[in-house]
Amino acid sequence: MNACRLCYLTFLTATACSAAPEIHYYTLSAESATERVPINAGSGAYVIDAIAIPDLLDRPQIVLRSGPNRVDVLDYNRWAAPLPSLLQRVLAADLALRLEAGAIIDPGLPPPAHAAGRVTISIVEFNAGQDGQSVLDASWTISDGEVTPIRGNLTTHRARHVASTNVADVAEMVATMNSLLPALADDIAATLARQE
Repeated sequence: MNACRLCYLTFLTATACSAAPEIHYYTLSAESATERVPINAGSGAYVIDAIAIPDLLDRPQIVLRSGPNRVDVLDYNRWAAPLPSLLQRVLAADLALRLEAGAIIDPGLPPPAHAAGRVTISIVEFNAGQDGQSVLDASWTISDGEVTPIRGNLTTHRARHVASTNVADVAEMVATMNSLLPALADDIAATLARQE
């Protein structure tokens, strides 16, 4: 009798484990190459520093705003890589499309000894909400090629972009969030052009 009960419990455990929800992984992608007139950002190349994000978003799971003081962490919907790395790679690629060839150093390559400058980006908000809005709120600064010295007085620039989103479909929601990144790249590219 105990052997039958043990077999039954083993069967139930195996069935429960096999019924666990599947984890889905998402990534961000750079904008497709399009015909655009490259912006002149001066001579030399810019390094895109590691991107800072709020601790709330710095986790594998995708975070959904569900109220003014509440979020839902989507345990079964996750970023395929750390979100700061995804953002750095995509924004660098999007900026490279907007600027003249060689103006942006690929984040995977070592920076040259004397880069023209550094772009430091801080993400204030990058998520979707139950209100049906995806938000990208970011600030950035441009400094010279050194780590600490700043070109003139440090000016912080800021932009906020919002798009309607369907939070019931996570894949569509991530695609909408991704669609906000080219607009931020436009803002940063325009700032780089004004630096020269």
